[in-house]
Amino acid sequence: MELNFCVVDEQGEPLDVFCEVHARGGHVHWRAWVYGFASLKDSFEGNAFDESAIAGQVQTEVLLRGIRAAD
Repeated sequence: MELNFCVVDEQGEPLDVFCEVHARGGHVHWRAWVYGFASLKDSFEGNAFDESAIAGQVQTEVLLRGIRAAD
């Protein structure tokens, strides 16, 4: 499955996220590509209980890693 959604950087600028999601025995594995102003800023992956938690996990990673839309 694929998900597309937006998160924001620490300055409130939007970042676009493209995410691939694969079900894996009671949880999901995801890989996300984060874009700001149409250029790739970072990619990372993780696991969640279901796809509803992915956007929150990506938002957390964006803030922890200091990813910015304008950089």
